[in-house]
Amino acid sequence: TSGEPTLDDRLPGYVRVAHDAGFPVIGVISNGRRFAYPSYLRTLLDAGMNNVIVSIHGHDARVHDALTRTRGSFDQTIRGLRNLDAMRRAWDFRIATSTVVCRRNLPHLAAICDLFAPLAIDRHVFNVMMPDGRGETHLAALMPRYREVTAAFAALLPTRSPEFVRRLALVDIPYCTTEGLPDAVRGYV
Repeated sequence: TSGEPTLDDRLPGYVRVAHDAGFPVIGVISNGRRFAYPSYLRTLLDAGMNNVIVSIHGHDARVHDALTRTRGSFDQTIRGLRNLDAMRRAWDFRIATSTVVCRRNLPHLAAICDLFAPLAIDRHVFNVMMPDGRGETHLAALMPRYREVTAAFAALLPTRSPEFVRRLALVDIPYCTTEGLPDAVRGYV
């Protein structure tokens, strides 16, 4: 976590050390782009990675690539998620997605969920943007009001199956601003 761990060529070795030391959960939080390469993903899974969180911030390349400020990142991340999905048949691991909610992607929560629907993903976490780093610099342009996020999430829930809703979470938002949402999907700072 913190930065992109798959950029460090020593990551498979770190995963192996954690596995050999007996850690029950060995996770990586990643933009998922390097998982687009099946041989690299197999190397991490063989080493013992068993929990993956992939950051994805839009339902299409236009939104995602604009938010990541990296052209082509959406296509690589989607290929990575598909590879993770395909490899679940051979390895036992958990997959979650993490989407930082901001003004640009808030209108597209349903489309983001539609993107995930055909994939075997265990958890979909929507993190409300935090006023930190560049987020603080561009706060007025990027950060929606908490009530707007809660309203959008509330509108999303009835459009999803109960099984899908059980996989959703809205986090990094003051608990008091999410009243009316089911307790199972409510997170807090």
